[in-house]
Amino acid sequence: MIREFLQEIRERNSRGLIVLDHEDPENILKNLPEGERKLILTEREDLALENVDTIRHGRYIKILGREYDHAIIDLTGKYRHLRPNMLCAVSETVKAGGLLVIVLPDLFKSRLGVYGYRYDRYIKNSFQECESHLIVHNNDIVSRRIIDRKLERNVRDLTEDQRRLIDGLGDFYEDPDLKVLVIKGGRGRGKTFALGYISYILYRKYNLTTIDLVTEEVQRAFIEGVKSAASENVEIFKRYIKVGKLTIRILKPSSRTTAPVVLIDEASRVGISRIRRILARSFKVVMTLTTYGYEGCGRFFEHYIEEIARKYGVVYIDFEEPIRYCRGDPLERWLNRIFVLGRDEMLPRTGEINVDGLRLRMVNKDLLLRDVEYFRSIVKILRDAHYRHSPDDIEIILDSDDHILLVYEYQGLPVAACHVRREHATRRDVRKASRGVVLRGLSTVTLLSRYGTQSVYKLSIWRVHRIAVRVDLQRRGIGSSMLKEIERLALENKIDMISALFSRNELVRFWLRNSYVTFYISPRYNRVTGEYNIGVLKILSQRAKDIVTPILQDFKRRLVLSAFSIYRDLESEILAKIIRTLNVTSPIRLSLSPLQERRLRIFLENFEHYDVEYVQDIVYLKLLEYLLNNDKITITDLDLTVLVCKFLQGKSIKDVAASIGSCEDSAKIITKNVVRRFLTQITA
Repeated sequence: MIREFLQEIRERNSRGLIVLDHEDPENILKNLPEGERKLILTEREDLALENVDTIRHGRYIKILGREYDHAIIDLTGKYRHLRPNMLCAVSETVKAGGLLVIVLPDLFKSRLGVYGYRYDRYIKNSFQECESHLIVHNNDIVSRRIIDRKLERNVRDLTEDQRRLIDGLGDFYEDPDLKVLVIKGGRGRGKTFALGYISYILYRKYNLTTIDLVTEEVQRAFIEGVKSAASENVEIFKRYIKVGKLTIRILKPSSRTTAPVVLIDEASRVGISRIRRILARSFKVVMTLTTYGYEGCGRFFEHYIEEIARKYGVVYIDFEEPIRYCRGDPLERWLNRIFVLGRDEMLPRTGEINVDGLRLRMVNKDLLLRDVEYFRSIVKILRDAHYRHSPDDIEIILDSDDHILLVYEYQGLPVAACHVRREHATRRDVRKASRGVVLRGLSTVTLLSRYGTQSVYKLSIWRVHRIAVRVDLQRRGIGSSMLKEIERLALENKIDMISALFSRNELVRFWLRNSYVTFYISPRYNRVTGEYNIGVLKILSQRAKDIVTPILQDFKRRLVLSAFSIYRDLESEILAKIIRTLNVTSPIRLSLSPLQERRLRIFLENFEHYDVEYVQDIVYLKLLEYLLNNDKITITDLDLTVLVCKFLQGKSIKDVAASIGSCEDSAKIITKNVVRRFLTQITA
């Protein structure tokens, strides 16, 4: 049965999906051709066969970048969760003409989800959507289908996309108006391999001795790319790769890059802030960006790359051809469809939108299984507007009872979506937290409890896990309108507070515009975005106000007093907006010495003859006192941004100029006038 199916698959250059039960994985291996490489995910330790790699389910990430003729996911043992991320990662390693085999204890009785039953139904119903599949129950064929066409495959050493990159590399390097080269495309397109390949070409053609590679972890494909291009011995060390006179330094995203050419593998994992810094001090930057496929988190990130790279001059090369299998492969098409990963068609255009005609709907998740396309259209909205989307999100949305799915509809079509998580601590959660256990899933409660109060466990909280508007309908007030409807619904359900946590700092403007206040900024950067994690909240009940107000007072004090150190790299304009909206006091008294009082008077009376550095310490002390002792900030946005940037964060005039969008000479004059206005106001 398996051999006949495999034969037909290979005649069409396709890959195939086999789902079967009541079968020993070892027997399946015997039905596959000898001498071919096989992967099996299993918890069994007695499988030690030739040409078979055995890996535990929880370590599936280790296989990324590898290549197999066939892969088997064994769910007959203790591990029976067909995790979406795992399924996508394993299938990516299978070559054309190979099989992905899923072995179940029982096709109909096994539960493949970990949270509930909906994902189990969803994934089992989807098996037959694969154009090349074989489904077997008790050795009886339940469903069998073979793709009806032969797929064309490029069998050369390099794909056409990779050759196009190499051919255009010289024009990019020699053009002074071009600084950034972006290699984008789906997973399994050979982007990382190409990055390694061109590193050696740049060395040979332009006599480079040092190239920096910025990555969380060096992929095997990069090393293979270097080896394929190199005519010299390649030496691999922990922190660098040596090829002839070339040294490829392997740097973490947080490291400082100094080489003339910087390679960035998976730019979306490095983060916008770090990429900005790399672009500012590098001669040429080449980066890869995964825009669709398993963890195609670069889809939304791509828009930000365009914005920051445009002023430097950017070239895009789109990699479309898979390197292990053919275009239009049924297994990839199936996974992209069921997990909403592919670079597929946009949702139908809705034309002009009347905000008054929008209606908020709390989705009954059981109904999603009856209208799968409606569900997938919601996931597309969430996917396209978020900086990180993975297949696992599908299971969480479908099955987790703590997660609410809200949809903003216009004439029956979803135009915006919100994924909300209920955060309500149980007595058991409180006992765990009192022992220092970090509670998973209760992010807001955990962060608030770190301020030293256990009262936050009494609160009922809705945390906005993800809110998104269709890309073609953004900036029309739809997101703010939806948020107001969510707040109304929360009040009806007696929710104490709504919160949100995010890692794209520019999003704070959206939340502040909607009267949310910041209660948390992480001391370190997020690994994915390279920016600070920020938490915001809106109080909906008196009980929440009584509990959270002291926390906001403490946060405001910590934020203001740590601005020059921990939060120095936060954008000054954003920091100023956050401080302005924290309408609480955290009283502090700072007295000036007699000599400081005298210097202040001299500066104000002889303003034209003194620089602001003459009263730098005085402005700092007075600014601290002003911000912490007042619940309302009365100075203008411009003045507050300048004061925060120059005095609270201790940045240079160059940074002030960048914050307010002026040249340095103008920034000096503006800063001096801002200081005089501020000191005059507080001493009046």
